[in-house]
Amino acid sequence: MFDEYVEHAGTSEVTRRMVPQLEDQGFEPDDPSLAFQTEPESMLTSLETGYFSAGAAELDNNPLFVLGRVQVDIPGSLVAFAIASDMLYMGCSNDLLIHINLKNPEKIVKIPVKAPIYRLFLDPSGRHLVIATSQGDNLYLCSQWREFLPRPIKSFKMIIESIAWNSAFLLSSIGASATGTREILIGGRNGILYEAVLDSKEEIFKSHDRNVNSVFTLPERQPITGLCFQWFPTPENRRGLVIVSTATRIYQFVGAPGDRRSDDGARMFTSLFSAYKGSELKFLELPGSEHSELHTQFARDKTQIASVAWLTGQGIYHGTINYSPSNSTNDALIDSAQLVPYPSPVVPASPAFSVRSNTKQPNVTMEVPVSVGLTEFHFLTLFNDCLRTINKLDSKVDFEEIIPLKPTERIMGLSSDPVNKTYWAYTDSSLFELTTKNESRDVWQIYMRRGEHDTALDYAQVSSFLTFYFDD
Repeated sequence: MFDEYVEHAGTSEVTRRMVPQLEDQGFEPDDPSLAFQTEPESMLTSLETGYFSAGAAELDNNPLFVLGRVQVDIPGSLVAFAIASDMLYMGCSNDLLIHINLKNPEKIVKIPVKAPIYRLFLDPSGRHLVIATSQGDNLYLCSQWREFLPRPIKSFKMIIESIAWNSAFLLSSIGASATGTREILIGGRNGILYEAVLDSKEEIFKSHDRNVNSVFTLPERQPITGLCFQWFPTPENRRGLVIVSTATRIYQFVGAPGDRRSDDGARMFTSLFSAYKGSELKFLELPGSEHSELHTQFARDKTQIASVAWLTGQGIYHGTINYSPSNSTNDALIDSAQLVPYPSPVVPASPAFSVRSNTKQPNVTMEVPVSVGLTEFHFLTLFNDCLRTINKLDSKVDFEEIIPLKPTERIMGLSSDPVNKTYWAYTDSSLFELTTKNESRDVWQIYMRRGEHDTALDYAQVSSFLTFYFDD
């Protein structure tokens, strides 16, 4: 993905023809159906790598991941980033929105926003983008509009910290042809949850936002930094799950959805949250972090959330979602939860990204990531000078790479494409793509050590498996 603009780690220097970059001022958007006809060529140079493997080095010395710098001109400082279904957006400090359709990456669209961009929220289909500003005047952009310019959503007058989309609908065949998003949840800085619907239909004198109303207020009124929801997959079990996180707490809300009065999905959450109003809420509380995030990972069919990960001050709180009918009366659906500690820093932790450890060594600090992410088998942890991956199965670091930063360059965050499984890191002036290279290569060894031989065989390459088995 995006290979024509990426400097790959671990590759020799190769000189190729550069592709000219085209600019567009906000009209005639990219056709999302475009595909590569020929692969453009570019300059590829090596990045300094700090890779090390947790095992099987004698069998395969290639890294599990490759981190490459994307060769793209970013005007101003990069403040926000979002990607889904190959639709990439960057928000810059000079109030400019940059759009790149990765199926047609030589065309770069630059759109003036005329407001300070705070965050970007992109639905998994890549069609609907909410541009949150630091002033609370938010904008909406649809990739299918002929006039490719963001438009104000006046009822979204708030500072938005998080948005949860109806992913199952938006990625369905029905959702692909619909103009509306159906129900979405919005988490505000004021600790209030809002329900809304966005409609991209271009009608005169008609706003694109529908049925915006507040559905719940958190008791501590802290910013809602993470948010997701999922309707249960079985029709006979008409329930929904909403997971909400702040810097220090994670909540689970479970209940029946409202009756769907129309296809736009309006008023689906009022009844779900009504059972919790005035009652004492259950929550998990952990030491917070300056960079609080909640991430989800979809099942292979991309219709339901399989697991969640919450960035806290003590580690990554991670668990799977239990949709079993036997769990129908439970309000806590995060199952097999564990707190995965962050890896020890290679260099002394920066005070801005560290917390005091609760170990017997009082002077030891634990470095807290700036951002985290999820792949099939790994947690991605982005620190202020490097990226490390932690294997989900044994909680060990099996990849690390120092990020070559300029003296004034600052790490910003991680983002991933939930549909195409691409992973990105960005600073205030650079963009990197993390490419997976046989990520499951060493998984079979872990299953072998656990005695789960059948599962190990599912992932093992024959030559590696035989070498491991007979050497032991």
